[in-house]
Amino acid sequence: MGERGYNYLRSKGFPFIPPAGAPMEFEVVGEITHIETFAVRTSIRELPRLRRTFGPGLWRKRKGIAQVRLADGSVGRAEVHWYEAHGIGRKEMKIKRFLDE
Repeated sequence: MGERGYNYLRSKGFPFIPPAGAPMEFEVVGEITHIETFAVRTSIRELPRLRRTFGPGLWRKRKGIAQVRLADGSVGRAEVHWYEAHGIGRKEMKIKRFLDE
């Protein structure tokens, strides 16, 4: 879980916390802000798999800050990461870490 820990997240109103490495069900509420691209083309380790799965394109790995709603209904701010390509859209969005309010 990293530097934050389960107890910290529970104290911030996140009662449902999946085990480390488990896929997390969530939806983005509103828009994503502070969007940055931090890997493009061959600097993406997963590039061959992305091309096989979703098709060719100019793939980028991006991150941003968003309000997220977890499976149990709790809402909070988190840093989210995803892959994106023109004409294909956002794929494999995941929560990287939860942020202070």
